[in-house]
Amino acid sequence: MTAEAHARKVPRWVIPVAIVLSTLAVTRMLVQQKAQRRALRDAALVSANAGTERERDAHATIAPDGRVVVGWTGLPAGATAGDRIGLRALVKGSHAWGDPASLLAPEPLHAGPVLASTDDGATWLAFAGKRVYATRAPAGTLEFAPPFEAAGTDEGIVAAAPWLAATGSTAWLVAREDLGGDRARARLVVRALRDGDGGSAPRVIVSEADGLAGALPTICVAGPHVYIAWIDPSRGVVLSAGDATDGGPHFAREREVVVSSPNEAVALEAPQCLAHEGEVTVLYGLAAAALDPGSSTPLEAAVLARSVDGGRTFGARTRVGEPGLALMHPAMAREASGTIALVYYAARTDPDAFAAFRWRRVPVVGGPADAARDARAPMRLSPRRSDPKWAGEHVGAVAGSGVLGAAFVDNLEGTRVAFVELGP
Repeated sequence: MTAEAHARKVPRWVIPVAIVLSTLAVTRMLVQQKAQRRALRDAALVSANAGTERERDAHATIAPDGRVVVGWTGLPAGATAGDRIGLRALVKGSHAWGDPASLLAPEPLHAGPVLASTDDGATWLAFAGKRVYATRAPAGTLEFAPPFEAAGTDEGIVAAAPWLAATGSTAWLVAREDLGGDRARARLVVRALRDGDGGSAPRVIVSEADGLAGALPTICVAGPHVYIAWIDPSRGVVLSAGDATDGGPHFAREREVVVSSPNEAVALEAPQCLAHEGEVTVLYGLAAAALDPGSSTPLEAAVLARSVDGGRTFGARTRVGEPGLALMHPAMAREASGTIALVYYAARTDPDAFAAFRWRRVPVVGGPADAARDARAPMRLSPRRSDPKWAGEHVGAVAGSGVLGAAFVDNLEGTRVAFVELGP
């Protein structure tokens, strides 16, 4: 054998050892990646150590200084209804959450918390049992005052479905009051909330009609203009516009506009609205299945509709869907550029299918949406309200002060509320 051939000959033990070393390196890399994913997931679980067995109904708000407050419904062990509101705050730039806070509800919760921030940095909170309650925490704190009754205060009336928005030093509350009877009569009411008034401002009726007992209203504001988006079972998605310049708001029937198209299968999912100067954007869902009172409705698509004349007409629309997947609980936030950030759960409708919490941008309503990106995966899609992993009725999306993020329920292991910063 020549010297060159001898040099090329590889000992038999070298190849197996190389394979073992390569396998160990790959295994180590996978373990490290799994640990990194676990660390990221754990860091985002804002409801950890909150003293409850599971959580749902995540929501969030962002103050002018970039401070994010996340709220959720907390359920003790074995309970089917929440008995407390969990809260936690993130100071801009710190990437560290403060200690969790808790607010005991006066009665079992039927609607989880919604939050809004006023220009002075205060945080307003609303939730519902048989009545709708509201409370306020001063800027930089989670020290909420004792909740006061804000809707459903009349004998025999049950209030539900609160939503908040804020402008200046005023938070605006919308809620539904069910009047009872076999005609499912209900009314939508609005109330201005200000520091120190204890909810003494009068309630303003936006609409009252038979068949409204299932209506799910939301509210948005821009200066003196107050907009209510809601589902009318006989008409579809409706936007009511009010004017608060003279101590109102004052709502007139002629300022009601049907936003959805007549041929759309509108889901009984709370629409949302965003207002900026004369621009109003409404988000609503199209049902992928028949209405089931025991389940959140899977959506075939989410629709963004935009008005540029203060909610009088809606022309531009963007439909967002994912082939082969159902969406659930979409939410939106408006970035400073005017781009709409959209978040939602997405999954196949198979009982054991994995899901993802996804987000995407719509640069211009009327144009296409950007490609979807996972904010958290894998997860489970659990639409049944009786399922311990059910995420609740809504999620929260926020944008402002250079922050874009979302609060949602991460139910892969346990059922905990998470917050993720999105972008760029």
